[in-house]
Formats: sequence, C-alpha cells, structure tokens
Amino acid sequence: GFVMPVWKLNVACYLEKTREFFQKRGQFLAAELEIGTDVVPGPVEVCLPRLGLSADRLYLCLGAAGGEQANEWYPGVPDHPLRGEILEILRSPAADGVAGTVSWSGVVDEHWLVPVEGSADRFLVGATYDREPVSWGPGAWDGTTAAGRAVLEQSAERLFRAGGLGRGVAAVTGQRSGIRAGTRRRQVIAEHHKVYKRIGILNGLGSHGTLAAPAAAQQLHLLNHSRILRY
Repeated sequence: GFVMPVWKLNVACYLEKTREFFQKRGQFLAAELEIGTDVVPGPVEVCLPRLGLSADRLYLCLGAAGGEQANEWYPGVPDHPLRGEILEILRSPAADGVAGTVSWSGVVDEHWLVPVEGSADRFLVGATYDREPVSWGPGAWDGTTAAGRAVLEQSAERLFRAGGLGRGVAAVTGQRSGIRAGTRRRQVIAEHHKVYKRIGILNGLGSHGTLAAPAAAQQLHLLNHSRILRY
C-alpha cells in the first residue's frame, strides 16, 4: 500500500446542502415520478402533466435505481450495479498512550483508509465489491454483511500498519453499504436520446461519481443533440 494526502467528500451532506440551496431559489422540487407514464416528450419540450410542469429538456439521473424503473428510453441502465460496504472504525491508542493527531493522510492498496473529518481517531475503510445481482426494496435488507465487516476489519489492521497511522482497530463504530451505478463496459453514459432529443441521461458513474459527474454533466450540457459521449 502507499500513503497519500486525501480528501473525501461527504456526499450525503453535500447533497443535503445542494437541495437546500436550490429549494431556497425555487429550483428544486421533490416528487414521486413514474418515468414511463409521467414523462411525455415532445418536439420542443418535455411535459409532466400530473405535476403541471414542462421543461426544455429532461435528464434521467437515476443512479442504480435506473435499471429497476420502467423506462422506455433507457431500459436496464445501469446494467451492472455493484454493492459495496464501508466501515467506520476507531483506532487503538498509540503505544505511548499519546492521543492521535488529525491527519489528512490516507492509505490505499486493495482497499482505502481515510480519516473522518474533525476526528483524530475515527477512520473510514472500504470498500468491498459484490458483483452478484442486487435488488433492495423499502424495509428490506440494508446490504451489510458479516463477511464484508470481517474483510474490512482485516484490511484496516493492515492499512494502519502500512501507513504508520496507529496500532490497529479498537472498535467498529459503524457499517453501511450502497450500490454503485456500474455498467458492464465500465463507461459513463452521458447522452441525448437518438429519437427523443429532449430527453437525456447521465448514469453509469460506478465508483467515481464524485469525480466524474461534474465533468460529464458539463459535457452533456454542451453536446449537440446528434452526438453521444461515452467514457
């Protein structure tokens, strides 16, 4: 493994603040949509009659859920969602009993280990890859497993030693999972529909959404309707 300066985006917090920002400007509306029946594309605009809305264009940014919703324009996208798990851990005290210091160093090999912002002794370690088909529903399994926890605890012990960041894991303080919006070609899909030019898609970001999404969205905005971007 190797040690490197790291910064980790708190995605949940970022999304919450982003929603608040656009809500205050009247540019964000939360609503339940049935893509196949609520979206009506036309030659000059896209209408959502049930909500009384219309727009110049509509972009489907559905993430891993896109492959499970009825969607005649981009059915089955993404086609290879991948489940992954992350642990939050507390590291063991240093040998001399001195409290740790806040460091923005992380360690990377098969997995990664990064500090939790504002804490000297809490870290995140992840993430596992499960390539078996996954499907979660309301109130269903949360995606975490004992096997995933064991693998990540072992990796954390190894990464602490490799990075000289501590003596090992004192406790696991949290475990969570998520689904990456992966594709079999491992490519971001950012395009306008070949027939319904007012509908576009941004999906298939896989493990690199926070890095790839801004650039992909900007390129999608600039694309001519007859062109397709996949990367």
